[in-house]
Order: sequence, then C-alpha cells, then structure tokens
Amino acid sequence: MIQMTVGEFKAQFSSILEKVLQGEEVQILYGRARKPVAVFKRIEETVKYLIGTDIFVSLLLNTNKISKRVMEIINNEEEIYISPISFWEIATKVQSKVIDLGPINVMHLPHIAEQYNLKFLTPEPYDYVSSTQISQTTNENPPYDLMLVQQAIRSNLTLISMEKKFRKYEETGLHLMW
Repeated sequence: MIQMTVGEFKAQFSSILEKVLQGEEVQILYGRARKPVAVFKRIEETVKYLIGTDIFVSLLLNTNKISKRVMEIINNEEEIYISPISFWEIATKVQSKVIDLGPINVMHLPHIAEQYNLKFLTPEPYDYVSSTQISQTTNENPPYDLMLVQQAIRSNLTLISMEKKFRKYEETGLHLMW
C-alpha cells in the first residue's frame, strides 16, 4: 500500500490513478500527525447472474443438462437472481401441460429457489413497457422471454440459459452465458 499526504496525492493524481488501475492501494494521510483518512483503490466488478427459466426447470427436474461451469456458478456465487417472471412462465406451462414437474407443486417454486440461494429480482414497471422496445425479427418469443432479456439488460446481469433464441439479443446488450 502506498501512503501519501493530500498534497502529494493532488500533485500526482494522474500517475496515482494509473497505479490504482493496476491494483495498488493508496492511503491518504492528513494533517501534521499524518493520520490516515481515506483509501483510494480500484473497484472490483463482480458478475451478477439471472438464471433462465430453462436452467431453473433443469434444476427442479435434475436433468443433468446443466454444464459443470453453470453448476459451479449456482453453487458458489452470491449474486444469482431469479425473476418472478420465470415462476409465471413455469406456472402457465404446467397449467397447459407443456411442462410436467412430477410431484413438485408450483406453489413451492419460490421456496425451492430460496433453497438454491437464488435472490428474487423484482420487475420494475419499466421492464414491462420497455420489453416492447427490444428488436425482434419475428413474434416467436413469448412476453416472458422478452421480459427476462429486458431485466437482464437493465439490471446489468448475465443471463444463464441454454436456449439458443436468446443469442440474437446479445447485439442489443444482453450478456449471455450458455
């Protein structure tokens, strides 16, 4: 850690900034006693994830379709979110018999998500209306897919999904892991 007075810091700001970008920490000293008052350091960016509906269903059904890397993220990362929109999608697909969850009751899905330490990402009103702004070459994607894409983009989350249809949204700013 580099230590310097306020005056030294001000005089060398540009070079100090370069050192901070390279990982150095700078402690700022103040007054005659040269008392530490602040630390100037690089902010580490962490990747935050939004788990796709398909991944959550695979977890529920224990299908072994999830890659080793994605399972490591699910088991080890702290910033993994699930959208209530995924619960809506699963519920509508169970009701229309597109998905069979076997003995799992859809009413238990939020509790199961909590057991996986998934955090709930609450949709904002803007997520609903701005999902119509995502370019779509066809109307093949249901509203819940567009909402997940929009939530991931607006919240700066990496969407974890095996569904290839999401790849086309990478050009609109979606970070995708598959």
